[in-house]
Amino acid sequence: MHISHYYIPRSLANCTMLEHLALGNNQIDDIFPFWIGALPQLQVLILTSNRFHGAVGSWYTNFRFPKLRIIYLSNNEFIGDLPSEYFQNWDAMKLTDANHLKYMQANQKIQIRSYTWTFNYTYSMTMTDKGMQRFYEEIPGIS
Repeated sequence: MHISHYYIPRSLANCTMLEHLALGNNQIDDIFPFWIGALPQLQVLILTSNRFHGAVGSWYTNFRFPKLRIIYLSNNEFIGDLPSEYFQNWDAMKLTDANHLKYMQANQKIQIRSYTWTFNYTYSMTMTDKGMQRFYEEIPGIS
């Protein structure tokens, strides 16, 4: 999604089925959008390479990102630490039962006349931490 404004429109709060929000490289000049945490299905939040600023340290009880699996905040102007309480409360990031693991994927079905094609795409990602890159072929999903 490309945002033509320098802020994230609050109307996105109405997108209650939104699962992935990728707003990287949009020159967004704003504070951390806590209200996005109220989106009940949000699993991936990418805000990298913008001009977000201020602390990410405020915590609002009703905005806890209930299904968040991936958050990408690098290359912004945030100050302070990301509080450890966030990770304690982000239950969707915790692996609870590795024996029944499912992976994040997109399924698309295209039908033209009497022909049907089904495409399955399993999400992957590359994580960079302190200059070290690690590739994940599959990302655990939420059951």
